[in-house]
Amino acid sequence: MKGQGLQYLSNLAEWQGTGDFSLGPMQSIMKALGNPQDTIPSIHVAGTNGKGSVAAAIASILGAGGNRVGLTISPHLSRINERVLIDGLPASDELLDEFGVMLKRVAEKEGIELTFFEGITALAFLIFSELKLNWMVVETGLGGRLDATNVLSKPKAVVIVTIDLDHEEILGCTLAKIASEKAGIIKAGSMLVVGEIDTQPLEVILRAARERQVKGSFVFGEDYGVEDLANGFSRTYRLLTKSVPVFDFEPSLKGCHQAHNMAVAIQTCLALGSSREDCQLGVRNVFWPARLEEIQYQGKTWLLDCAHNVAGASRLAEYLRERGLLDISLGFGVLKDKNWKQIINILRPYVGMWSILRPESLRALDPVDVFQYLSGIGISAQIFDSDYERFMSTQLALCSKNHVVVTGSMYMVGRIRRLLSKEDQPIWQRYN
Repeated sequence: MKGQGLQYLSNLAEWQGTGDFSLGPMQSIMKALGNPQDTIPSIHVAGTNGKGSVAAAIASILGAGGNRVGLTISPHLSRINERVLIDGLPASDELLDEFGVMLKRVAEKEGIELTFFEGITALAFLIFSELKLNWMVVETGLGGRLDATNVLSKPKAVVIVTIDLDHEEILGCTLAKIASEKAGIIKAGSMLVVGEIDTQPLEVILRAARERQVKGSFVFGEDYGVEDLANGFSRTYRLLTKSVPVFDFEPSLKGCHQAHNMAVAIQTCLALGSSREDCQLGVRNVFWPARLEEIQYQGKTWLLDCAHNVAGASRLAEYLRERGLLDISLGFGVLKDKNWKQIINILRPYVGMWSILRPESLRALDPVDVFQYLSGIGISAQIFDSDYERFMSTQLALCSKNHVVVTGSMYMVGRIRRLLSKEDQPIWQRYN
C-alpha cells in the first residue's frame, strides 16, 4: 500500500504535450522549500539525443572519484524511483514517500499545483539537498528554457549534447529555434560544454554563452574531439583535448555514437577537476538500460533501444548495419507527436517482421495508423496493441534465431524489459 507521499506523486497530472507550460509553479515550490536545487554543486544536461547517456556517464565519473552523486532523469523505464538515482541506484519507496509527504504539505499550504514531472523534479532536488550529496547531475525533460529543471540558478557546468528535430510543435521547426530553447539553461558563471552540433544552432548557443558570460566553453571539434583507434565491434577511443594530454578510453555503452557522448562527459568532468583515471573508470563502468541493450531470454537475443525520434532511429540503424543484423523482428510503438513515418522508413531495410505495439501513454500513436501506413507501402504487420505478453510469446514461438528488437517509447521498452526479467542494476559505482 502506498504511503501519503507516494500517493501524492502518483496522483499528480501527467503533462499532456501542450505548449502551455512555464517555470512559475517550479519557482514557487522551490522558494517555499528553501531553494534546495542551489545548495549543492550541479551539472545541467540538455540535448535532443544522448543527454541521458552523457548525464549517466558524468555521474559515473564523479562517482569513480569517490563523490556521492545524485542523478535525476526522465522519463523512467519501469518505476518512478528510477528518476531519482543516488550513488547509481534508484531511491527507495520509503525515501520517496518520506520526502513526498514534505512536498505535499508545502504545496498544499502554498496552494501550488504541480504536474508529475514538476513534482518528481522538486522531490529529487529536495532529497539530494537533504542528503548533502557532493554533486547532482540534472537531465532536462523537454527543451531547456521552460523545462522544470531550469530552476537551477548556478550550475557548475551546463552541457548541450546534440541538437536535432524533435517536439517541433513546442520547441520550434528549425534547429536554430530548438537550440535557442536548449540554450535557455546556460547561466552566468557556469562552464559550457557543447557536443557535435551543426553550425547554425551552434552559433545560437555560443551567442547565448557570450551574452550570459559563461566561465569558459568547450566545443566538440574545436576544443576537444575523439578518435577511433580500433576496427571491428570492440572499440577503443582516444580523447583529443586542449586541456590535458590525450588519453584512451573504452566505453561500456554500445554504438559508435557513444564515443561522442562519452567524450562530452569526459570533457565536462575534466573541466570540473576530475582525473584522467576517474574519467576512464567512469565511462568503462557506466550502465544505461534499454540503450542498445542486449538481453538473452529463453534462447533468443532481445535488443532494446529507446529510439523514439528520427535521430535515435538513425543511430539504431547504424548499429544494426554495423552488426550486420538484417531481417530482424521488430516491436515498434511511439507517441503520436513523433515523426513516426520517417522512423519507419529509416528502420525498414533491416526489418523482416513488424509487430505494432501501443505505448502506455495517453499520447500513444494508434497501432491501426501504423498498420495502415505499412500496408500502404506493401509491408505486412501484426498488431499486438498493449498485449506485450502475447507479443513476447509470439516471438519466442518463432523458430528464427534472428534478433528481436524493441524500440520506440521508453515506457513501452521499459515494460518489456521488466517482462524479460531484467532487474535493476547500478547505473554507476561509487569508489572510495
